[in-house]
Amino acid sequence: MIIKRILALVAALALAACEQVQMFGPIGGGTITITELRTGNEVATGNPLTFDADAVIATVGQEKFDGYNGFQKLTVLGINQFGDLPVDDNTWYLYQASGGFDYDADANNASDDIPTQVFGSVHAIVRGDRLKESGYVVSPLTEAVYQHVKDHVSLYNDDELGQLLDQVAAELVGDVFSQDEGVNYLDVLKWSRLFHMQQLQFDGNNLDSLAQSLAANDSAATLQDKANTIFGASVPDGVPEKIYEDSISDIITRPVNTPNEGGCGVGCHYPGGSGSLGSSNDLVPPTDPDYVALNTDNFRALVNNPSKGVSHVLNKVQGIGHGGGAPIPLSSSEYSAFEDWLNLL
Repeated sequence: MIIKRILALVAALALAACEQVQMFGPIGGGTITITELRTGNEVATGNPLTFDADAVIATVGQEKFDGYNGFQKLTVLGINQFGDLPVDDNTWYLYQASGGFDYDADANNASDDIPTQVFGSVHAIVRGDRLKESGYVVSPLTEAVYQHVKDHVSLYNDDELGQLLDQVAAELVGDVFSQDEGVNYLDVLKWSRLFHMQQLQFDGNNLDSLAQSLAANDSAATLQDKANTIFGASVPDGVPEKIYEDSISDIITRPVNTPNEGGCGVGCHYPGGSGSLGSSNDLVPPTDPDYVALNTDNFRALVNNPSKGVSHVLNKVQGIGHGGGAPIPLSSSEYSAFEDWLNLL
């Protein structure tokens, strides 16, 4: 386990709470910024930097550092320690490490004599109680999770976000942290390239590709695409349903031709309505306890039908080939929200 191996080597560093930043190897000299995930309010930034070789030598001495082999040096480089952080145990924060130098850019598990400059940033979503503790790793794996869920954070309260992260973790890794029960997000935070490559549940080349883009500071779109490759271009389970319940359902259930808003549900595409198909494709009213899942599945079937698709549904709501006119006007914010939701399916 990474924390035992690190602490065995860095006891002399007297770190009260340490974490490591990795790309291919540990990143020394990286600038750390911690913000509240939801508000972006800054909690800490820049001081201290992640440990480079000079910082480790200044702490343990040249002789001790020279006595470490190439692998042991990787376990003491890239470490960061904050003092007492003004964080709430149950609040989620965004940890960002920017710049610095990668001490194992060739990923051969031995410290490079000349580290490679990192131009981009790597992120991790970390709860406040974990920020105060030792032994988590900020890595391309935590970046993949961040990219996968960052656009959906606002849909969830803090407890629900924790459940989502646990669910996502099970798609990525095995049981890295054997002291807990099963696989959860802590296994992602405990995962280290130095010790846990065999625990990946996907092609490690895809993680390397993401790491390369992070180090090169590639565009946000590129990072998102590479994270999507790791997850099979899927959105987290339950996100479409959550969006439907929170916003789309209000559009769907409004009576047809509601002034200045439109609607396509009541009086039309519910059973018995003027636009009812008399089939399982009819919308399910909110009085049904399963209406969210059933209606989401109905739309999912439409947009994934080769003869239909997103454009078919959007044409209908614009009034193209639709006997009920344009129930959701093209210029409305509701149309944009509906289009975005359909594309998630």
